[in-house]
Amino acid sequence: MHTYDSINAAKKQSLELAAIYRDWAKSCGSETIAARAARVSACSDLWTGYRCPDCGRLHGMVSYGCRDRLCAICAAKLARATAAQALQAMAVMQLDESLQGCSWGLLTLTVRNVSAADLPGTIDKMLHHWALLRRMRPVARIMRAWARNIEITYNKVRHTYHPHIHCIVALTDAGMCELSQTHPEPGSGVPQQPAMQWAAWWRQAANLDYTPVCDIRPLASTDAVYEVSKYAAKPSSIFDSALSFGIKKKVVRTIAEAIFGRRLKSYGGAWLKARRALNMKPVEELDENELSVAADGLEHQCACGSSLPLVAVVLQWSGLSYDLHTVTTIATE
Repeated sequence: MHTYDSINAAKKQSLELAAIYRDWAKSCGSETIAARAARVSACSDLWTGYRCPDCGRLHGMVSYGCRDRLCAICAAKLARATAAQALQAMAVMQLDESLQGCSWGLLTLTVRNVSAADLPGTIDKMLHHWALLRRMRPVARIMRAWARNIEITYNKVRHTYHPHIHCIVALTDAGMCELSQTHPEPGSGVPQQPAMQWAAWWRQAANLDYTPVCDIRPLASTDAVYEVSKYAAKPSSIFDSALSFGIKKKVVRTIAEAIFGRRLKSYGGAWLKARRALNMKPVEELDENELSVAADGLEHQCACGSSLPLVAVVLQWSGLSYDLHTVTTIATE
């Protein structure tokens, strides 16, 4: 979250989530869910940090969050910190001799959309099948490092859920990261398109009776790093203005119950080695100041190139929006 508008929008989504939790708690008489609603409602009522006077970009913003996995504010903070850690780990891995000559790719593995009742079991199966995929001989032979995330989106037309895996992989076979424009005929002797090969491997590992949609592409920018760093569910998928409050309640409860107690992110191979070398903690264990440093890093000069000093600010929730208060300025170095 880099702007006032994005922080404001995330807070409004968090308040909507809190309202859903309160309704859920009332319907089932759960004090635990009621307490959860209270934490989400009070999430990040106050922010402190710095603002660029030229472009308005916010830097080093710190707030005390609720850490709920479906909270738009906390999910964004944790995702940015995860991405920052990933970039640090990848910088270390560039010096790893075992990865010399490897190509980096963004791998996406999917299954067919499922009903609310089938979502928890499908996630469990996908986690198990990912482990089987990694141990398959042709995959184990070429995969040297990986960072894996499971994301869930909601299909508002069919009212189904789409769990899928995003994974950054380092492969010894550069061809398995390339995008092919050809679609060879079976038995033609022409090598399979990489995405088709991954689909075949995933189908085998997951024991599917259909060919899943899979994708593999070169890691051309940091955008893919942020894609893998996302948390659980896209807020825009849940808090779509086109959805009724009743449907949103159903979606929130379904996803919350499906991800409860499940580890949705994991690392392996040289990636895990790099994290240990950097003594990285899981982002969930970082305190709020550590999250801010990991995710943003206070700069005395904005990335927009402004030569003006950053201005210290406080954002305070007023009930409808954040009030922005200027505190003081800091000198540039």
